[in-house]
Amino acid sequence: MNIKANFKTAKSKANEIKESETFKNLVSTTKDLCISILKMDGVKQILTAAGAGALIGFIVPLIPVSLAAATGAVLGAYKFIVK
Repeated sequence: MNIKANFKTAKSKANEIKESETFKNLVSTTKDLCISILKMDGVKQILTAAGAGALIGFIVPLIPVSLAAATGAVLGAYKFIVK
């Protein structure tokens, strides 16, 4: 088996897929879906709380940033659900 030939074949197939109309439509639809999800009130609230938690975790050295962000996200979700 020739590795260079396999690489060239794979690269040409990838370029064909990248240039196809179906792939372009998929990318466009995915982008629109992600934007609409990020604009939802609940997601905004959860992301804001997670960011605030991460900031607190960054400032307070005893609290790991990931733990603080996760706690903030959970509290943001709770606040949204209770609302």
